[in-house]
Amino acid sequence: MSPTRFARTISRQRDRWFLWYPVAVIAGISGYFALSREPHFLVFLVASLIAATCAWVLIRYGATFKLLLTLCLLIGFVSAKVRTEIVQPKLLHATTPTTQISGWVERLEKKSGHRARIIIHLKTADGIKPTALPKLVRLSGKASTRQLFHGDRISIKARLFPLPTPTQPRGYDFGRRLWFEGIGATGFYYGEIKKLGTLGQGTFSLTRSLQELRHLISQRIAQALPGNSGAVAIALITGDRGRMAKNDAENLRKAGLAHILAISGLHMSLVAGGMFWLVRALLALSGPLVLNFPIKKWAAVAGLMTGAFYLAVSGASIATQRAFIMLLIMFVAILVDRPAISMRNLAIAALIIALARPEAVFSAGFQMSFMAVVGLIGFYEIARNWRTNKRHLIHERGFAMRLLGKNIGFFLAIATTTLVASIFTGLPAAYHFNRIALFSLGGNIVALPIVSLIVMPGAILTVLLMPLGLEFIGASIMVTGIDLVLSHAEIIAGLPNAQVFTPELATSSSVLVAIGMIWACLWRGGLKTLGVIPLVIGLATINHIKRPDILISKFGRNVAIRDPAGLLVLADNKKSRFAAEHWLVSNGEGVSLKQAASRSGWHCEC
Repeated sequence: MSPTRFARTISRQRDRWFLWYPVAVIAGISGYFALSREPHFLVFLVASLIAATCAWVLIRYGATFKLLLTLCLLIGFVSAKVRTEIVQPKLLHATTPTTQISGWVERLEKKSGHRARIIIHLKTADGIKPTALPKLVRLSGKASTRQLFHGDRISIKARLFPLPTPTQPRGYDFGRRLWFEGIGATGFYYGEIKKLGTLGQGTFSLTRSLQELRHLISQRIAQALPGNSGAVAIALITGDRGRMAKNDAENLRKAGLAHILAISGLHMSLVAGGMFWLVRALLALSGPLVLNFPIKKWAAVAGLMTGAFYLAVSGASIATQRAFIMLLIMFVAILVDRPAISMRNLAIAALIIALARPEAVFSAGFQMSFMAVVGLIGFYEIARNWRTNKRHLIHERGFAMRLLGKNIGFFLAIATTTLVASIFTGLPAAYHFNRIALFSLGGNIVALPIVSLIVMPGAILTVLLMPLGLEFIGASIMVTGIDLVLSHAEIIAGLPNAQVFTPELATSSSVLVAIGMIWACLWRGGLKTLGVIPLVIGLATINHIKRPDILISKFGRNVAIRDPAGLLVLADNKKSRFAAEHWLVSNGEGVSLKQAASRSGWHCEC
């Protein structure tokens, strides 16, 4: 395609330009974070002036695609800088000995196994000057935090550490994520947590009230549904995964069903969408209401309120917030008589999140959820014409054939949706987690109908009947579906090579693959085919990456060397276990630390 023809084709698809705005904003954000050092204030000022100039030209002389993308690119760069300047938490710069600290509970994070994590607003710490204290610290420990809520004043022994650094070059920077959450230190707490009262006792706290409500719901579900099934039910409703058996969580992960536990788009759409459908169906029973009132909009308001309640009760994680924003845009579109599910609505949601929390664009959750939805909407935009052409053939069939066709179509739609979503989320999953569930398609084809038709409707019924003390009715429905899902996950996880580890992928090549996929989905017509170019180049070079021959953990506690076969040989299988495990996974190895340490390669001649 010649440059002139290419420009004309882009110009004819003016209605699709908006879809590229969040892509350009994300590129600007990525450019800021890719810098090796913090840019000088003058760079920020110049970028802002150029952005203002672009905006003035657009208003005065009209829009061009290149100018719009340039403006969005600069907006992304500036927004990342502004967000960085706004956060600026006070940091702890050195490890402390075990000391007595006091403060009040800011929030509780999800728990795993017998460990709990708590965010404390620090007030005092023995041996540390008040001016050197970080505002927020994130502590892990074994003492139970189930009776702690936002605003509880506590005292406990703890050891504090500076924010963690990546365990290897190009590794995940967990410290950056904590930094943008306003957390200035991490650490461990020991012994009993002493409660000293409640901050602002006697005053209303919405955060505390929601935490108490979540705790009450969890307790009631645990009583109505004890055991592993109840633990999964609690995770699905309140987001508390601390009661789940480790084996169940691992089976779901290997079967490609870990997304069932993460309260995100699937759960939000089932809960809020289910309420939308239920309210609309009930209102449709009345002829006068259907003829004289906008019952679809009433149902949209009910669905939106249900989604907001689920967001609050589930703990409002980043993934859940992202799903709710998308849901909000969808229901608002219904209220203003616009298409509910469209690529444009997805672009709006991406813009909101990218501008409000620029650091979120690097998270696996953001990338996987939006890549999945981009792929699904893009696929069904293509399939829509085919369905329209075939619709007249369906009406010519008999009732039995139509019923059979709908049932087959239901499972075919699930299989197609799973396949498309797996293709589009496979890249960020392999990039961030270095593992792929090979049998996720088979796992989801069976599990998703159970979750959609049994588990989540049972969850809604459980919460609705809870004020009447009849939650056991909904719980009895949930347990049937949950047991089926767990049994199915165990079978899939037991298959040979159910989970395959992948080595570290080249960032630039991964970006090219993502651009190729996005290009194919955002444009119409023959322009889509140009996405093959970056896609092929990215896939061909995705493993062309120089991996370090020697890895050394923080403080030099453990070392790994690369043998001639490219495998890592650990010096010790008991020290710096967290870093060593990440080294092996990043190298695409699913072996234990003991196996990696038993390999030949180390020779001591002391």
